[in-house]
Amino acid sequence: MAKCLNILEIVFGAWVLLSVPLLGCASAALAVDLMAGALIVVLAGASTGMKEYNPGCDWALVFVGCAFAVWGIADAAASLGGAPVNEIIFGLLVALVAFGATRFTTVYDGASFYDRGGAPMVDVKSLRMKDDTILMKALLLQSMPSTVYVRPDEVWKVLTMIPFDLVKQLPAFLVKGYKDCRAQQKEAQK
Repeated sequence: MAKCLNILEIVFGAWVLLSVPLLGCASAALAVDLMAGALIVVLAGASTGMKEYNPGCDWALVFVGCAFAVWGIADAAASLGGAPVNEIIFGLLVALVAFGATRFTTVYDGASFYDRGGAPMVDVKSLRMKDDTILMKALLLQSMPSTVYVRPDEVWKVLTMIPFDLVKQLPAFLVKGYKDCRAQQKEAQK
């Protein structure tokens, strides 16, 4: 997931890098600053994906994104005639995506799904893609190793079953899951 977010950072940076010469800018100094910042985003995003994941580059991108957003807000407040909306949007997008990438630094080696009584029903060991099918290695009912084949049409059917009420609750649900995993990690480190 962190790799996907790093690719998104590169796309944002490339967009700004190309949009300045193509669409123009209010001043040459602003154009140079925007292009330099976008180049930093592209290079940092690319270097993050080249080696073992190091969240340092993403934290640097969070700082660069925040700097762009603050610069855009200051530019708007001072009415310097730049493109503050673009700077604010670009800065916030880069900062949020880079911050999101730092949240995926831990890769877990499995997940379990339980019944109402707390008994494990499915222990998922791995997920991978093969020939347009998701292969899920799992242990069913704690005794039956299995490979579950998930076809694209079945995923689409499941997506159509998701009510909007569930979609509204997903962000808070994911934040709770993140906090619970962090608490479990801290507990294990003691």
